Amino acid sequence: MACSTRIENDSYDFFDNIDKYIRHSDDAMNDESLIDSSDDCNSFSIQNTKKNTVIGKKICEEFIKLFNLLPNVKIQNKDDPKYRNDWNFLSYWLNSKLNKSVLNGTICPNDFYEGMEHQCFKTLSFTYSSNLIHMINNDDLDKMNKLYNLYVKYSKLYNVLSTKSKEELEESLDRSDDCFQDYINARYLCLDNNTKYCVKLKKFRTSYENLFTIAKQKGYDFSKNFKHLPENVYNNIMSTALLGTSIGLVPLFGILYKFTPIGQLFNPKSRTLTKEYSNNGMEKKNNPLMGYENEQLNLEQERYNIKYHSV
Repeated sequence: MACSTRIENDSYDFFDNIDKYIRHSDDAMNDESLIDSSDDCNSFSIQNTKKNTVIGKKICEEFIKLFNLLPNVKIQNKDDPKYRNDWNFLSYWLNSKLNKSVLNGTICPNDFYEGMEHQCFKTLSFTYSSNLIHMINNDDLDKMNKLYNLYVKYSKLYNVLSTKSKEELEESLDRSDDCFQDYINARYLCLDNNTKYCVKLKKFRTSYENLFTIAKQKGYDFSKNFKHLPENVYNNIMSTALLGTSIGLVPLFGILYKFTPIGQLFNPKSRTLTKEYSNNGMEKKNNPLMGYENEQLNLEQERYNIKYHSV
């Protein structure tokens, strides 16, 4: 299904307060309470997500719960950064949910939201904001997902370091929350450091590196289990590649040296011996009579060495 995509200049700005959005998103997902009956996600799913009504209903209910947790969505002032950040996060959240579900490619995010507006009267009837929910192109959605996942790990580490004592840290810190490899993968996409994505990623690195300072203040060596994030990934890539190439060439050169004529080019003894053979050959070519004369001399000696026997 073809959906028109767009990205706004401030689409990444909600990452400046991402800890709040992560918290609200988790709360909405873990909230098992029933939503108001006038927010009819069941009818919505039957009409709009026929390919999988269960998933459609679940995403609808989570969206309603998340919407009610965001304080600035009802300001209705498009020039207010807080209002725009809340809506940009909702747009990202819905894009991400649909993209990771079986509904991916079956309905556009803006159509999904517009369908909810027609069925969820309690929460969404007061405003018609379909233009604030839009399809995010795959490249930017991938970048946003990478940033979001990095901050999810960061938030867990920060909460542990901020609330636990030094003695509790060893057992409380989860090494799987180390952001090193995820950051490397995210940093690969930064060909231009001035893009919004790269600016937000750089800000993440600063926040993450600050965790080492927080741990140090508690007398805990954070670097024992967690790696520092490199500032320039591409320098590290080139260094590793060159080192790996050099190491790989050593055994290859050894094989060529030992089992092919190439080795003779680098062996001084072989070169000297070859030269001697070459010179001897030239001497033989230049003195063809020498062999003949030696041959005649041998014949004469044999002739006069015959013993005489008298009768």
